Amino acid sequence: MAAAKKVLDWRAKRASNAITIDGFSPKGEAVKITGVPVIEAGKKGKGPIVTDKAGNRFELVSI
Repeated sequence: MAAAKKVLDWRAKRASNAITIDGFSPKGEAVKITGVPVIEAGKKGKGPIVTDKAGNRFELVSI
């Protein structure tokens, strides 16, 4: 399984029956994740993990 991509300075909002997350990549590029059904709690010092409708995984990081 590939490592989750990091999303910094993120915010989540519910959009109908899914969650949309806006944030920034470590390089400062805008990131928008759509179709997220649930935000999972982080484990072992990692931030929360989300999976989009295409199956891509993202770690939500607060800085």
